[in-house]
Amino acid sequence: MVALPSGPGQTDAAHSVSVVFATDARDPTPAAGSTDAGQNLALAVGGTVFRAAAAPAPSGFVAISADPGNSAQVHVGRANTVTAGANGKGIRLTPGTTIILPAADANEFYLVAASATQNVGLIAL
Repeated sequence: MVALPSGPGQTDAAHSVSVVFATDARDPTPAAGSTDAGQNLALAVGGTVFRAAAAPAPSGFVAISADPGNSAQVHVGRANTVTAGANGKGIRLTPGTTIILPAADANEFYLVAASATQNVGLIAL
């Protein structure tokens, strides 16, 4: 068994593991009010900014995942001024990438892609 880093921001270069946040492994039950069923967002129009639907995050984190079948990057930001493309503003998610960010609600995030028909999944943890 490999011992993993124990706290937020801890890394273990020998095993290429980074802990974004730690949870209590003894209790895998989602927090009360969790929206663990998540939501899917289809970015149907290239360059149009979409806002995630409201979903309270009892643990204070939201997971955002770009579908592996996407053909373009998805940009994520906390303002409706997020932009896509080579010089886009916000965090860039390549197809198949997932990021976990601190947030009280999933609707704090805005998403955009330069190309149409990109898909994103969100779960408020």
